[in-house]
Amino acid sequence: MSRKSSVSACRMAVLISVVCILNTSLRAQNAPNPAGVLNPAAQPQLDLILKEWHESSVQIRELNGEHRRYVYDYVFGEAKQAMGRFYYRAPDSGRIDLTPNIQNQGKQIAKLNPANNKRVQLTVKPDQPERWICDGKQVLQIDESTKTVQHFPIPPDARGTNIMDGPLPFLFGMPPEKAKARYELAIIAQDKNWIDLLVKPRLKHDAANYRWARVKIERATMLPAAVQMIDPAGTKETVYTFPKIEKNPKTGFIEGIKWWKEKDPFKPNLKGYNVQAAATEIAQPRQSPAPIGPQPLGPQRQPAEKIVPSVVGLGYLEAQKLLKRVGYEVKLQKGDPAVRRELVFRVQNQVPREKTAAKAGTVVWLTLYTSAIQQTGGTVPAVSRPTVPKVTGLPFRDAEKILRDAGYGVKFRRGVAARQTQEIFSTYDQVPAAGAELNKGQDVILILFTKPAAAQTKSK
Repeated sequence: MSRKSSVSACRMAVLISVVCILNTSLRAQNAPNPAGVLNPAAQPQLDLILKEWHESSVQIRELNGEHRRYVYDYVFGEAKQAMGRFYYRAPDSGRIDLTPNIQNQGKQIAKLNPANNKRVQLTVKPDQPERWICDGKQVLQIDESTKTVQHFPIPPDARGTNIMDGPLPFLFGMPPEKAKARYELAIIAQDKNWIDLLVKPRLKHDAANYRWARVKIERATMLPAAVQMIDPAGTKETVYTFPKIEKNPKTGFIEGIKWWKEKDPFKPNLKGYNVQAAATEIAQPRQSPAPIGPQPLGPQRQPAEKIVPSVVGLGYLEAQKLLKRVGYEVKLQKGDPAVRRELVFRVQNQVPREKTAAKAGTVVWLTLYTSAIQQTGGTVPAVSRPTVPKVTGLPFRDAEKILRDAGYGVKFRRGVAARQTQEIFSTYDQVPAAGAELNKGQDVILILFTKPAAAQTKSK
């Protein structure tokens, strides 16, 4: 499943709780695209399977074990691997830890893209370390490589068992009537050991996260053996597998498992981490159209922040369409030359980054791969690289605000001693200089006047 394909903040809460029902390994990863077999009306056993799955799911109190994650990027030719452990506690608490898997690093593999049945050569690479923790009231996304934490509160009406209304509720064995109202479901295949289901989203909100998902259920436990998800563009596939799992352990999880660094897996030690500004709340997908006719007067609840979807690797037209569909504005800028012709005008980077919170209407800057080859014919995006504004001579807070409003990060460095008191902590120099071309999201270094040595000595 794609933790990057997708894309409201609620999706992150569900991602943690997904582990409550996953088990062993995905079979037939190289099977042909199953999307064409969708025909729920021709499968009378579907209701019975959904009912049994739901009844089994509600019996889960705790689940823990080991997992593997595989992200197959068919644009950049990469197969990223991660491994780790997970824990779920009913009704809505969970945690998943991801660490890089260096096994077979650099190996070339041939993989069938399930979205188009084309075979692609991929290079195996370790994925990035991260943690996702949900205690039922909030979700923490912890990026171990940058030591940053994003915090997303969960609104009261989305807590508890209502978490199944998130973008991936089919993983919970939700009530059959709710499942069929939200998804097109079909049986791909079944035998005495396995049930293979196809899930296609009906809602636009879900369709922005994934094109289709495939869930393989073990009959003996009615737990999904694996989940496979294809992103909306059909360029990325994410698979979770679970080689070890324990359901409703007799020994309490915290007492019986020793591999968590913290005493409580839902209360991580974040000393030394940069906790970023929280989203207002985790948005819930809309289940029905807005009412028609006059609306109540007076203050109305503002829309919650959403999670920016990942569009890195997509063509610029498809990336624009996806971002605008979920309510964002889009601007383009030049990036690095493409190393392969097929990457030209695909998205190299995005700001805000994927999985960060941003309100509808926010501008998402897309950095596109360019080419030194002269383009002839066709239509190409008119992109211009933004230039750094001049902030020298300004107080550091004013300079920082101007740069951040322009979409840049800011770092400070000590410069020369001030000649006058009013110069202290104003901007002496900037790198890059004013007017230089610099992509949004990159840092500008501000060099500040410091206190004269005599003043510093006296202040001590």
